Amino acid sequence: MMRKELGIIKFTAQFMVRYGFEFWNALCDRVSTDSQFKFLDKRDPRYHFFSRLVLGYGHLLRAWEDPPAGMEALLEGFFTAFNAFKKKRKDEEEQDKLVDKVETDRRDFVVCDEYFVDLENKALELIPMAMRHPPLNIHDSQGTFRVPADPILFRVEIPEEGMMRKELGIIKVTALFVVRYGNEFWDALWDRVSTTETEFPFLKRDPRNDRGRYSLLFSQLLLAYGNVIKPWGLMPRKSNPPARMEAVLKGFFTAFNAFKKKQEDDEDEVVNKVVTGRRDFVVSEEYFQCFLDMEESTPLPEMLQPRRQTGSLFACPPSNGATTST
Repeated sequence: MMRKELGIIKFTAQFMVRYGFEFWNALCDRVSTDSQFKFLDKRDPRYHFFSRLVLGYGHLLRAWEDPPAGMEALLEGFFTAFNAFKKKRKDEEEQDKLVDKVETDRRDFVVCDEYFVDLENKALELIPMAMRHPPLNIHDSQGTFRVPADPILFRVEIPEEGMMRKELGIIKVTALFVVRYGNEFWDALWDRVSTTETEFPFLKRDPRNDRGRYSLLFSQLLLAYGNVIKPWGLMPRKSNPPARMEAVLKGFFTAFNAFKKKQEDDEDEVVNKVVTGRRDFVVSEEYFQCFLDMEESTPLPEMLQPRRQTGSLFACPPSNGATTST
């Protein structure tokens, strides 16, 4: 297939993951006579390739279940984003070329969260304020993070006295990794930094003590990014080698140091307002790429060691139908 054709298929696959099967069916009905979307037809030779892309993106991107916007609004948002995507590709005057082999390496499944921003900003406006921001109660008696039944979607309350933008950036980067790798990673990171670092007091979660000035803000960031990033499922199990968590910690600190270095020459400033826009919580492709790079090289649990594989997406599917191994 041609590279531009591949781009359209990957673009569509991400929307299918984000908005689910009802959207999938509605889009199929809408574009049934559009030659750009023939790959949605199960009889098309590209359908198998497309469905495996959906599986691959599904390991990284969280589905937005029951979006408040109606189906017509979702379809309108899709076509608006699709036309912008095609215009950008045209403006870049990217030379089209034939692609005859697409590897199933995890790094091929970088999500572009930017695609969904305008659509979801409009959808969020349809949610009553009381439902959008319910009371926050996110720790149980052991201090474990819990998502409320009606989670805050995208909102962060900056402390009244304000905070520095670079400081906020550190908390946001850390929240991305905690959402992806879970409470076990949170515990391991706190154990690593609690006695030597001064940049992570917001990680403390012992309810018997002061959890820190930014603990509420950090919890709100977890809820916001948790609506975009799908957890990897780094669960504690006897078959998990210690090197598994060590590799994830190493990946985090590599990304964290790169983030700080990038900020070195930027001028800092005070932030003192509530942040509620969906665009303020876009997960950049850089961090999705970072997750995939880390996970490709992270030791698997012993029971899963034989399952990692790469190869052409045009080849026969693996026995379990998955595109990637986690």
